[in-house]
Amino acid sequence: MIGGAPNPAPRFATPRNPSRESKGPEVVRIMRALGHRPMPWQVEALDVACEIDPATGDYWYDQVIWLVLRRAGKTTASRAKIVHRALTTQMAYMQYTAQDRNMALKRLERDFYNPLMASVLQPTVQHFSRKTGNEYLEWRTRSQLAIAATTRKSSHGETLHEGHIDE
Repeated sequence: MIGGAPNPAPRFATPRNPSRESKGPEVVRIMRALGHRPMPWQVEALDVACEIDPATGDYWYDQVIWLVLRRAGKTTASRAKIVHRALTTQMAYMQYTAQDRNMALKRLERDFYNPLMASVLQPTVQHFSRKTGNEYLEWRTRSQLAIAATTRKSSHGETLHEGHIDE
C-alpha cells in the first residue's frame, strides 16, 4: 500500500521471464542511493526492462514503453536506469528528451545533476556542461547523458546506448 491505497496490478504488462538474469535489482539500488523509495510498479517494470539476453549479455528488450499517470514516477525510474548504465558501461552515450530542448535542459539539471550531487553517488559525477548546444552530464566512467530537441531533424545519426523520451 502507498498512501493508504492498495497497489493495483498493471492492466497490461510484459511478464518477467525468470529464466533470464535481470539488472533490475541493481537499478533499484541506484534509485535508493538517489534517495527514493521505489514503488512496486517501478520495481516490477525495471525488473522486466532490465532482463539480460543470455546469448549476448545485452539487454533483452531494446525498447521499453511505460504508460502511467502523470507524476507516477516515470522520471525517477528513468533516472535510475540512466545512472545505472552510466556507472556500469564505460563511455556510454545516452540522450534524454522532454517536451522541448529547454525543458530537457531544465530537467537534466533539476532531475539528474542536482539529485546526483545531493546523493552518495556524487563522487561518480565528472562534469556538467551547460554550454548551449553542448549540454551534457558526464560520469567518471566517461559515460555521458546529453539532451536532444524533439524535432524531426534532431538526433539523427547518433549511436546511443540508451535514449529516454520523457513525456
